[in-house]
Amino acid sequence: MVTLPRRSIALAGCAALAVLALGACIVRPVVALPLAFEANVGQSERGVRFIARGADHVVHVHDDGVRVGVATAGGGVAAFGIRLVGARAAMPQPRAPLAGKVHYLRAADPEDQLVDVPAFDGIVFAGVHPGIDVVYHGEGGAFEYDVVVAPHADPRRVALRFDGAALPAIAADGSLRLRVGEREVAFRRPVAFQVVDGARRIVEARYAVARDGRVTFVVGRYDRRRPLVIDPVLELATNLWGNGGGVALDPAGNIYVVGSVWTGGLPAAGGYATQPVGTQDAYVIKLNPAGTAAIYATYLGARRATTTGLSIAVDAAGSAYVTGTTSAGYPITPGAYQSSGPTFITKLTPAGNALAYSTLFAAPVAALAVHADTTLALTGTAASLTTTPGAFQPSKVAAKAPYVARLNATGTAMVYATWLGGAAADEAHAIAVDGSGNAYVVGTARSSDFPVRNALRPALNGASDAFVAKLSGTGTQLVYGTYLGGSGDERAFGVAVDAAGRAGVVGWTKSFDFPVTPGVFQPAMGGTLAGLSNAYIAWLDASGGALLWSSYLGGGWCAGSCFGLFGADEGIDVATSVAVDAAGFTYVGGYATSARFPLVDAPQTSGLGGDVQRVPFVARIRPGGSRLVYSSVFGTPTSTSTLGQIAVDAQGGVVAVGNVPGAPFPITGKAVLGPGNAFVLKLANAGISTMLRSSSNPASRSQPVTLYADANAARPGGTVTFMDGTSVLGAAAVADGAASLVVSLAPGVHRITAVNSADGKVSPPLFQVVSGQ
Repeated sequence: MVTLPRRSIALAGCAALAVLALGACIVRPVVALPLAFEANVGQSERGVRFIARGADHVVHVHDDGVRVGVATAGGGVAAFGIRLVGARAAMPQPRAPLAGKVHYLRAADPEDQLVDVPAFDGIVFAGVHPGIDVVYHGEGGAFEYDVVVAPHADPRRVALRFDGAALPAIAADGSLRLRVGEREVAFRRPVAFQVVDGARRIVEARYAVARDGRVTFVVGRYDRRRPLVIDPVLELATNLWGNGGGVALDPAGNIYVVGSVWTGGLPAAGGYATQPVGTQDAYVIKLNPAGTAAIYATYLGARRATTTGLSIAVDAAGSAYVTGTTSAGYPITPGAYQSSGPTFITKLTPAGNALAYSTLFAAPVAALAVHADTTLALTGTAASLTTTPGAFQPSKVAAKAPYVARLNATGTAMVYATWLGGAAADEAHAIAVDGSGNAYVVGTARSSDFPVRNALRPALNGASDAFVAKLSGTGTQLVYGTYLGGSGDERAFGVAVDAAGRAGVVGWTKSFDFPVTPGVFQPAMGGTLAGLSNAYIAWLDASGGALLWSSYLGGGWCAGSCFGLFGADEGIDVATSVAVDAAGFTYVGGYATSARFPLVDAPQTSGLGGDVQRVPFVARIRPGGSRLVYSSVFGTPTSTSTLGQIAVDAQGGVVAVGNVPGAPFPITGKAVLGPGNAFVLKLANAGISTMLRSSSNPASRSQPVTLYADANAARPGGTVTFMDGTSVLGAAAVADGAASLVVSLAPGVHRITAVNSADGKVSPPLFQVVSGQ
């Protein structure tokens, strides 16, 4: 079966637009490149105006529509056409030209060669119905088309017919299924939303199939003055084996998961150990970026023993570093740093079929991170530790204390090991590293004498605070150390560092006076009941002495009877992991329990509000913290659901791993599927990465209009070029995820689009109305 991605349905009227976008993702490559539509200058048969090629499909653009051919198992091609019923004849016109040219050097005679064939990022059929255009394009190997409905045009005219396919059918999950020869093609159910006052509201959308096979879109009530689009796409969701511990990605976007399994059954994909070893083993599985195939899977354990996989990191070469708990008999390599202890630290080769090194360790490891030189940063809370000469804190004060350590590249010695804590029960939970070798550690501080320097908050405020500490690459200096919190309790469970050395921290807070900054998306706790906890996200500047931005993330409580039923480190709405992309977008994962947890552009909008029932969530936040790009829960709520770790790829796709015990989890087609509580999900940015807004629509004749482009590309920087039809209005640099331009426009209806240079994608149009008054 060929699975086609979710379509965006964008509908609006009056001064806005309506778009019906349909995508056909045959193969999703590692690097998302635009589908190139070549002008046919002899490389294809007569009657074809443009041609585009994917990994196992080809698109031919004719004067009356397109035909898509997909490869069959026997080496043939099955083809189907897509056209609008009752459409006017319209000549296909190329959209924006691509920078490169296409050459066909297929013969020695220069006259038989084709060179400098132009290619474009899309094809436009204008006026196929009154006020309706069709735009064909594609991103990341995905063939898509948008039906753009201008103001006052009738969207009920839009009807699709799939020629060459059996009668379409709507499956139980809302997807549209076609039989094309021996292959099945599935278009996932459309989902739509609108941006209203900076927030996104879901609008119902579904397919309808007439008796004659025509396919239309049924859309629920919506504000016809505003556009309706889709973002993000739930690209992967599935169960894995046993319990999930952590997740990491390599530069190619491959997914690495560590967890624990007690029944065996891992896929036979090759690996260091392909059979179970103990009564419970840790396991590592490497999946391709789509999650549809296991590249390798291995058990890690000791005979007749229990081994648990807890955390994972991956270096640039694709070697996985994992840690967890074990016992005697766990495999270690010659020269290992320690030969006994309750914790294992193992590095696998990139192929996953051998141990690069493996050592035991006397201290528990809560989290790890890999440096660029492949040394390994470790943190946790321990009763004993062998510190190194010159360590920042050579001895501990309390019975147990946080520590920070750096294991050398061969796993045979510590570069440094130091304590970090005061006289009370402080705990370390997470660690991150920067390009200069510094380590950033976060956790819970209960000591009034926790080491501070250049502090945002130099004193404990309440019974417990979060702490953030930055140590030098040698472990001999505390660059900064600070408390973080209000008058109630806090915990910190996750930390991320951007390229400028700024630290993002997440956890939960019970403080109604947690330090927040102006203009963030949630400046106050989600409820007023004492004992409520919300997640928080706080970004510190590179010095550690000031907040860049800080916000709550959470709702109000659902039932007073639930208070007091959580563990000491548990909360109601809790952020457990954080990541940041190159453009400065923040990604947060955790679990939610409150009935009013913020849901924005959510693929799943139900599942909250049960009595002590919680559900994993993932959120993406605009740079500067002014807006939630999306926030969604996933799966069926249980009393013990968790989300352990998230990671983000170069395109802004976020992958999360956790556990939803004993409850069904949404499954995407062709995903690797296991029988355990563990889940892995991936949210990918949709093809529409830039969205337009207007300061006034309609506007008067003499009124300047500010055009805003929300640029959601995961790549850094970028310049947005604003277009009025084919005329350039101007350009503006992206800052904090947006760009703006002040324009004066003549009376009439203007078709405004924008292109962000960071990804080259064209926004859906905004129809700006300027009155003659």
